[in-house]
Amino acid sequence: MDWQPIETAPRDGSTILAWHHIYHCPIAVFWRESPSLWPEPWIEKTYSNCWPEAAFTHWAPLPEPPGEDN
Repeated sequence: MDWQPIETAPRDGSTILAWHHIYHCPIAVFWRESPSLWPEPWIEKTYSNCWPEAAFTHWAPLPEPPGEDN
């Protein structure tokens, strides 16, 4: 997986893996420019949490989902 600087992450609502610099783990998030219910712009894909811009240092695209044979 090729991690890229978070500044280059898509901000179009696409789900990405973002590296949390405090918890040292990837979190599936998407960017919400003007969150209405969420005070921070990075929203977890599970809608269980939101994060400030500074929470993540790097990002990577999600891997392909498993095929029907998996």
